Amino acid sequence: MVDTSVLNSVSLITGAASGIGRHLAIHASNLGHDVVLIDLDANGLDETKKLCSKAETFCIDVGNYEQIVEVKEALDKKNINVNYLFNNAGIFIEGRSWKTSHEMWNKIISTNLLGITNVLNVFLDQMLNTDIKGHIVNTASMAGVIVGGFLAPYTATKHAVVGLSRSLYEELKETNSNIGVSVLCPGVVQSQIIENERPLLEINQDDLDGDENAKLMKTMLSEGVRNGLEPSMVAEHVFEAIDKEEFWIFTHQEFADTYKEYSQEILDSMNS
Repeated sequence: MVDTSVLNSVSLITGAASGIGRHLAIHASNLGHDVVLIDLDANGLDETKKLCSKAETFCIDVGNYEQIVEVKEALDKKNINVNYLFNNAGIFIEGRSWKTSHEMWNKIISTNLLGITNVLNVFLDQMLNTDIKGHIVNTASMAGVIVGGFLAPYTATKHAVVGLSRSLYEELKETNSNIGVSVLCPGVVQSQIIENERPLLEINQDDLDGDENAKLMKTMLSEGVRNGLEPSMVAEHVFEAIDKEEFWIFTHQEFADTYKEYSQEILDSMNS
C-alpha cells in the first residue's frame, strides 16, 4: 500500500493551471505535500499556487524536453526530490484522421504523449533510486479505451497514453519497484481542455478540420464538460486509487456498457 498522507512528500503536477490538475495540486497540498506546478498558463498557475501551502511553479511547455530538464535542474539545486508524478497536461484537437494537419498532429502528440515521456525520462530514474514509495498517474481519457469518429487526434494520443501507462506498469511491477503506476480515464469533467481556441495554445484555427461532424462533436463535448463532474471529486478518487495501488482509475460508470459492446466486438472477431 502507498501512504499519500506522508508529510513533506513532493508531487509534480503538469497541466496544473486549471481543472483536474489544479485540484490534484490542492488535494496533494492538503495532505501536506510540497507541490511542483507546471503549465503554459501563467495566470492559472498563479491562481493554483495561491491555493496550495508550498508550491514551486514553472510556466513551460511539457512537450519541450529541454524545458523539463531545466525544471529538474532547478529542483535539484533546492534538494527537492519528486515522489509523485501527475502527468496531467493535455490538449484537445478534433478532426478526421486524414484531415488533421501535419502541424496539429505534431502539436497534440507533443503535449499529450511526449509531455509524459519527457517527464518520465527526466524524473523517473531519481524516483527509482530511493527506497521511498511513490506513484505515477498519467491522465488519459475514456477516449483512450473507447473509439469514436471525428476525434482522431485526441483519441489516438489518449490510446497511446493508456498503452504507455500499462507498459510502464508492467515494467516496474516486474522489478518489484517502489513506484506504482495508474492511468486516469475520466469522462466529462469540468475543465478547459475542449477550448482549443485559447491563444496560449497557439492553434491556428485554419489548420483544424472544418468538417461539420467534427465541429458537432466538439460542441457536444464542450456542453458536457461545462456541466461535468467536479474536478475536486476526481482528485479525491485519484488519491484513493493511489493508496490502493490500483492501475485503472475511472470516473464515470455509465461508459461501462459502451466499453462492453466495443470489447465484445474484439472478442467476437478473435473467436470467429
